[in-house]
Amino acid sequence: MALTKRFVSQYGEELLKKAPTYFYPEDTDHRILLVDYMGGDPVVARVAIAGHNTSIFPENPNLGDFLSHLVAKGIYEPFKSVQLKVRIGAPISTALVFVYEPTCSVNEYSARYSVLSDSSKLPKKEELLEQFSEERAIGVIDLLEKLRNN
Repeated sequence: MALTKRFVSQYGEELLKKAPTYFYPEDTDHRILLVDYMGGDPVVARVAIAGHNTSIFPENPNLGDFLSHLVAKGIYEPFKSVQLKVRIGAPISTALVFVYEPTCSVNEYSARYSVLSDSSKLPKKEELLEQFSEERAIGVIDLLEKLRNN
């Protein structure tokens, strides 16, 4: 626990302190960036057993075994007490999975109505060559980079 009594994940804090980097490489269409989190494994266990310790069970399981038991029995409700705030860069077909998931809250940032940030993926020359001539492909890439820098 931190001074604020907020659960602190060492790995989560390391990710947040780094310069923003996506979990997936830039050459894919799918990218995820951790923005913030609330809760963790101890919070899930505390919610599952209403604030008691795992020592109330005769088996006295450790935290990992207890969480595995919850999953094995299909008890997923306590896991909803943990929240991740992520920025996802993905095609709309992939993003719709999150839009229709009842436990997700989605704020859409669309390229159709907004100016894209520098986190947007620029197409590679090879991808554009499938649709345009080489001269036109280079022109499109130059224009996109100029727009991004402005």
